[in-house]
Amino acid sequence: MAKRSIAAILLTLSMSTFALDNIGIHQSYYVTEKGRPVTIKSEIPSSDSGFATTWSPDEFFYQKDIVDVFGGNYIVLDTDGIIHTIDSQGNMYKELDAYADSKVKIAGHNYFITRNGQIVVVKNDGSIGKTDAGFERVRESKAGGMYFFHNNKLMIPNIFSGENNELAYSTSARRAERDGVLHLDGRVKVYGDSFFITDENIVYTIGFKFKTVRVIREDRRGRRTEETETNYFPEVYKTSLPSHMNHESIAKKGGNFFMDARGNLYTIADNATLRNHGVVPGKEGQMPRLVGGNYMIFNDGSLFQVDENGFVSYVQQVRDRIIATNANRSN
Repeated sequence: MAKRSIAAILLTLSMSTFALDNIGIHQSYYVTEKGRPVTIKSEIPSSDSGFATTWSPDEFFYQKDIVDVFGGNYIVLDTDGIIHTIDSQGNMYKELDAYADSKVKIAGHNYFITRNGQIVVVKNDGSIGKTDAGFERVRESKAGGMYFFHNNKLMIPNIFSGENNELAYSTSARRAERDGVLHLDGRVKVYGDSFFITDENIVYTIGFKFKTVRVIREDRRGRRTEETETNYFPEVYKTSLPSHMNHESIAKKGGNFFMDARGNLYTIADNATLRNHGVVPGKEGQMPRLVGGNYMIFNDGSLFQVDENGFVSYVQQVRDRIIATNANRSN
């Protein structure tokens, strides 16, 4: 397999004004005790579309002893190089010879890193993006669902382009302002798929916007090339937790949401907007029994989905016993 660039450094040139439109990043799934996967779309289909939010494809079946890891938008089988992927509409695909033989070390939402340091990025259409070597030193304790920290950079495997986008940051506010980079305020204590929270009670949310950027690529010999690209690229925003909360108040977390000890739900839209919904309607005093990338299931079996806009909706009753969800395996 040809070696490719480790990272793409992004420099924004211009940005379009439209947001994600039916192109989601938080497709999800769970697996029942009968081995059937049930996928959850990244969006709530319109009532007149004729499409359901969930779907169970007939040709896929899982038992825990044949699976290496249940990832976010993929399932890695315990067979060399075979991955089953899920696109934003809940369709599943079989990818063969997708990566070199090695067990998964870190499982994110749309990427995984093997024990031999290879990263594999899974795109929102279910296809495999660029694979790369050189990530042996990434620590599981420094990895979230759609990002990880490596060599003093915030690495964001791009779910649209399939590349690893690299964002510089500084823990010094003065230096961050001077260099025009992200200020990382405090040590990260809570990791989600599209958010992380520091011990200074700052929430960082990650989203994607369609824009034109100058991409700087560097190969292993230090040679750099530049080119202009237009696509969906990541952006990071920061805000403070509400005054009644701190990072230790997080009682439940999924991929694009978290809940405080009072049961208040906070969601992250695909464009990184953070929303406070209060208590899930009809679930006062209750916490979810299970959480996944973009859904939560309560004790009565009711499944609620957090869609691409960060809105929460009741979807259906789940009667089956669930043996696996796609909640972030890291942290």
